[in-house]
Amino acid sequence: MPINFELWPPTREDAERRAKYAYYEEIFDGDFLTAFAHKSADLDPGETYLGADWGSLICKVNADMLFGQPPIVSVGDDQRQLDQLLKNCDLFALLNEAALPQAFRGDAVLLLEWSSEKQTPVVTEIPACNYFCLRSRDNDRKILEEALAWEVHIGIDTYLRVDRYKKGQITRECYLVGNPVGTPWEVEDCGIVKFKKTTKVDLSAAYPDPDDEPVPPEKGTYSLPNGRSPIFPIPNQRHGSRFFGISELAGGLPSLIDAFNQRLTELHEVLSKHSDPKLLLPEGVLDKNGRIRSEDLGVIEIPNESENGDVFKYLIWDGQLIPATGELKILEELIFKFSETSPAIFGSDKAGSIESGRAMKFRFQRTLAKIARKVRIWDPILKELIYLIHWLAAENAMEITFPDGAKEKVKPPTRYAELAWQNGLPQDTKEQIEIESQRVLSGLTSRVKAIQRLDQSSEQKAEDELETIAEENKKYGPPGNGTAPQNGSPEDGGQGPAAPAPTDPRRPVIGGGAGKAPQGAGPS
Repeated sequence: MPINFELWPPTREDAERRAKYAYYEEIFDGDFLTAFAHKSADLDPGETYLGADWGSLICKVNADMLFGQPPIVSVGDDQRQLDQLLKNCDLFALLNEAALPQAFRGDAVLLLEWSSEKQTPVVTEIPACNYFCLRSRDNDRKILEEALAWEVHIGIDTYLRVDRYKKGQITRECYLVGNPVGTPWEVEDCGIVKFKKTTKVDLSAAYPDPDDEPVPPEKGTYSLPNGRSPIFPIPNQRHGSRFFGISELAGGLPSLIDAFNQRLTELHEVLSKHSDPKLLLPEGVLDKNGRIRSEDLGVIEIPNESENGDVFKYLIWDGQLIPATGELKILEELIFKFSETSPAIFGSDKAGSIESGRAMKFRFQRTLAKIARKVRIWDPILKELIYLIHWLAAENAMEITFPDGAKEKVKPPTRYAELAWQNGLPQDTKEQIEIESQRVLSGLTSRVKAIQRLDQSSEQKAEDELETIAEENKKYGPPGNGTAPQNGSPEDGGQGPAAPAPTDPRRPVIGGGAGKAPQGAGPS
């Protein structure tokens, strides 16, 4: 049975999911007057509200560490073509944008299409609130049918556009959205949810201009291998009993952000009220005949008999602000802790400056562990997406143009790409060079892999770099010995064989002779 769009949203699960998406987006956007309207933002007219954009901060850190430095794609002989294909798609810029709403909504959705107009594969980010799926009753992770649905407003009418995806085919539908039906119900923190009755109408009803109408279903076939759907749902994080993902702002974080904003607003109000304190004067200073109006001076008269009655001073209120600011600090630490965001990322931790790249990773350990969880979700999906981009280009006989002007027909992919994920942190180049040099000398890695990690390049580019280094060494000699030919004969302008290095008689000769130490070696 297909997904039923006679009601909008189709199911209670979809309605609740969409309501939570909207709620988390309000927190991300800093729209606290809406998100916390029944909490800290329940204000009287004219009151001021201060909100800290914790939601935006947390989600941006996640997106930047995931795709701020895009993963290195290695695919062997297909590297040159694939690099140009991904550049044409602007794939990693799109993924960086998709990772941001994925963090606050809990889900990202990508759509792979062949653009007849641009003659290239196109990847589009679809808002997760527009994605719907029918899943098996026996296996919640098995998708039977998928659909994208969104509202289109034409004058005073609202239409629901639906694209159904099943077995490599797309079916386009249109519904007229009517009035709410049934009893509204409330989603905690997200407000009232109403279901609306829909009536199926002709597709052209939502497109007054016929030129805007999408292509008919027979021209909209997506011929991916094995009837694979062109839609890629990507959860932010989830556990075994869920299909859809969990937002970075789910759980208790909204309540902590709400409490932080409330205390911040109260502190602001207290300080604002006492920014213009009243002046205390000894009795008799003011003119009783009204020649000096006390309301103009903002003063209060006190009797001489009272303590310090003869001293001019301001009336101030000790509002115990130190405990209040201490509570703000506690709330800040809790937000960092439960969002798994290291304060060191913002330079606000207690340890001060970071001495090395290794120390940085230790300080960011909790955040890096969270990003690693995301990578485990993204990695297989992104590998398949890259493979299908390449496959779709070859299937449609795409001709690719390289920066040097050369043109080639895209060849079918021969294997899935390997992805080397970055962590978004600045690289301590000096430290990394020392590590990679030791690994090469110890025989624990190849020079190609070492160059690949240091330069953050593909395997093909690392091999090209190694060949260039070998040619330079042959032409100019090893690094550090100048540009003169090395170990050449005097006739060739060289210096002849290098003289053996002097031997320290106090140390054993490593790898020489029978491996015995010279006479007299060792402690005296």
